[in-house]
Amino acid sequence: MENILWLEIDGDTIVGVHSVKGQSDYTWVSLPEGEDMPDPGDNFIDGKVVQRQAEIDPPQEKRILAQQKIIDVYPLWKQMNILRNGTEVEQSTMGRFIDTVRSWSNNPKSTVKQLDKIVP
Repeated sequence: MENILWLEIDGDTIVGVHSVKGQSDYTWVSLPEGEDMPDPGDNFIDGKVVQRQAEIDPPQEKRILAQQKIIDVYPLWKQMNILRNGTEVEQSTMGRFIDTVRSWSNNPKSTVKQLDKIVP
């Protein structure tokens, strides 16, 4: 006997994966042959399972933007050179820039427009 998995679907979203077809008000379809095992939260569109994309929360997104801003201005090799052989002014300028960008990323009310204005 073949094992059939049933997908419980609300709109385009898979809300359950079951070994037995249930009796809810949602749409029920059998998992198409050859499809990977879906997870609740994945989508079911045009008869195919579409994996849900990992979500990035706003604080994590801000950290990524801040990291990119810092590396764009001070790539790691440049940071190392300034720390090892840079003048006190170069070290201080870089440090203030990095601290300002980090403060921006930790402020829940800061905007990308404000980040764009931060310069060394």
